[in-house]
Amino acid sequence: MNRKQKIIRNTILLIGFSFLLFTRSYLYLDPMTAFRASERSNHYGPSEVVYMESFSGGKYIVGRYEQWISQSEINRVFGIFWRIGNAYTGIEIKENQPLTYVWSQSDYGFHAYGIITDSKIAKIEVYTSDGSILTQSDFHEGFFILSWEEDAEFRKIMAYDASGAVIFEEERLR
Repeated sequence: MNRKQKIIRNTILLIGFSFLLFTRSYLYLDPMTAFRASERSNHYGPSEVVYMESFSGGKYIVGRYEQWISQSEINRVFGIFWRIGNAYTGIEIKENQPLTYVWSQSDYGFHAYGIITDSKIAKIEVYTSDGSILTQSDFHEGFFILSWEEDAEFRKIMAYDASGAVIFEEERLR
């Protein structure tokens, strides 16, 4: 085998092994491809992506599918690849409540997300076990996501109207 044939053979082998690496290691070249794979693995969607927020290890992607909302953690791997994280949640929108939300914990911290169903809500606050209060008043098509990396668990969520009156309050049972 001459040198040209060896180069062609090695290139084909390199491409083949690279293909196997990507298909078997669940590495993706962009976060949206990883998000779509996350939905397929949970037999969910395809969602309309409503909001994407970066955090130190990747991105949180919030989506809507019919009467459901979901949030996926997509992690950055080796600086250029993306992988499905360990925090995937989907919940049904409760139209009879002012907001629908869920909170969860992952390797990168905590987060609470949801959708506002009462148009009077102007601000959301999340209280954590270390006494911190996270606030959001800029919503993305009615969606919100609050994330924190400190080792502090979710304790309470409150929603206020423009005048500061409480519209919704729910405390976590310990």
